[in-house]
Amino acid sequence: EDESNTSPHHLLFRWLLKEVVTGGVHNLDTLSRQQSFPSHVDTHYLRNIIRREFRFDNGAVSPRFDDKIRRQVAFTAIHALNDKLSCAESLGILKDSHTDIASRRERNNKQKARHVSPLPLDPAEYLKAGCFLIAHPLLTGFFHRTVICLLEHTESDEGSGGTYGLIVNRVGPGPRKEETWKLRDVIRPDCFPDKLSKAFSTCPVREGGPVHVSLQMIHGCEPEEQERLGVGGTVLTMLQNENDITSAAIDSDRAIYFQGNIEEAAEAVIAGDLKHDNVSFYVGASCWTVGQLESEIERGFWFPVRAPPEIVLDQPKEDLWLSMMCALGEDEANLAHLFLSEDDIDSTCDACDAF
Repeated sequence: EDESNTSPHHLLFRWLLKEVVTGGVHNLDTLSRQQSFPSHVDTHYLRNIIRREFRFDNGAVSPRFDDKIRRQVAFTAIHALNDKLSCAESLGILKDSHTDIASRRERNNKQKARHVSPLPLDPAEYLKAGCFLIAHPLLTGFFHRTVICLLEHTESDEGSGGTYGLIVNRVGPGPRKEETWKLRDVIRPDCFPDKLSKAFSTCPVREGGPVHVSLQMIHGCEPEEQERLGVGGTVLTMLQNENDITSAAIDSDRAIYFQGNIEEAAEAVIAGDLKHDNVSFYVGASCWTVGQLESEIERGFWFPVRAPPEIVLDQPKEDLWLSMMCALGEDEANLAHLFLSEDDIDSTCDACDAF
């Protein structure tokens, strides 16, 4: 949208509103659209902004505008508030009784995924393998309601710097509408060795992202088994609240490994040394250039969280996004449900973290 044709009072209103939502001062000449998760908004900040702007404290911006424009800003704010109240009333939010609120809290608590918690907002603290990203409910397009696990992050501008991850809650569409991808569907028959076909032909394949890359394998086993089977791979770490890492899953001794030798994995499955369900495959990946993901997080597209690595191995479920949103708090849970329709995922489901 061209801001050059925006009236002065709308420009000032948008500037102040954006500062409330994002919690930081922005340049009037570089306004951009931004969305936020509820827990990232400091509602007490609004009072501080009003005091600063309309009592002529140091740092105020509104004195750059005359009193007429500032009065127009006040009326614009009242009009915008009435619009939001009308919208909330049409959705039945303002009519909620204490029973409705209690029922909603019980639903959210029932649906929240275990061991999922927010990470600090400073990207340097969490952008590393094992971090999960939850898409904002308003994010549209390919990444709508996705959950992504980061597998690699480097800040160097040289070579292959950037961020690499996989969508973990989406199964690729199969050759027929009612089916989903199986491994036999994504590998040409002449390139599909008998050993792999016997072990994995019926394995579901997830859609890891829009960037075309070779087939990727995730497998899980105990460290002792991993050494004996020789499948190899890179262990997927789990971020801790103290910013430490651990390679094991929360509720078991099983560790999760990315990539490795697919032929050795096939032999282990055929021999019965590795369970079929402990191997998962992905096609496609989600990639960002250096600084791109940090910018998207700052603009409110993603909520970074810590979560068990086994999510990437568990059978993909569409309601994983809802369960992880519910784990972030009551406001995030209510926001997620607000954007669900009757044709969407089951809004009354249990938590889907079966891992």
